[in-house]
Amino acid sequence: MTFGGSTGEAVKDSGNNYPSIQQPGVHKGVKLVSVSNESYTTNNDKYLENPLQLEFYKKEEDTIYRHMHMELQPRESDEESKTNNKVDRILYIVGKITQENKEITGDTWEEFTSNVVKELKPFVDEKENRPELFLKLVGNVYNSRANLQIPGYKGFLERVDTGKMPTVSRAEDQKNQEYLNFGSGSPDKEEDSDLPDTGGGMDEGIDNSSGGDDLPF
Repeated sequence: MTFGGSTGEAVKDSGNNYPSIQQPGVHKGVKLVSVSNESYTTNNDKYLENPLQLEFYKKEEDTIYRHMHMELQPRESDEESKTNNKVDRILYIVGKITQENKEITGDTWEEFTSNVVKELKPFVDEKENRPELFLKLVGNVYNSRANLQIPGYKGFLERVDTGKMPTVSRAEDQKNQEYLNFGSGSPDKEEDSDLPDTGGGMDEGIDNSSGGDDLPF
């Protein structure tokens, strides 16, 4: 299967133990500080093959908060619409950050995500090139666990310098209130996995084996 399309519409954990963002809604001043598609084994001994991992950080006064987002390789059993939605969400993220309309494709998931990493690297590796972002996180309560996640649909990301800002719908506001009423649980969790936020799913069990001491800002 060939993955990809146009960004026009469309990580392995660093090891820095910053607290996760716990408040739902639209966050201003968020930066993407890490992008990777390296395969690895989770703390729960689950092997992940070329997951696209995005690490967002936000600084408030003297505290740095983070949000981990992961896009897992589609399963053979996944419906085509689910796979297309995953690819579109990835292309949407790339297009919003780079502000460029490019074709990003790959004959395999590994090739596709490698090309995504290549496009995002210039906006990640150099701190001065990291644009400030608006990032919308929506609360989710599932299996008696509460977490924050990037929605599985578009409209959750904008660069601050565009003057645009994501909006929160009534349905999202209701989900956020349910999350707040429940009480924030384990942050960043796909329904049958043990990982970070996967865009509409729930995961946990991040591998903390790599990273350094450099602050992301």
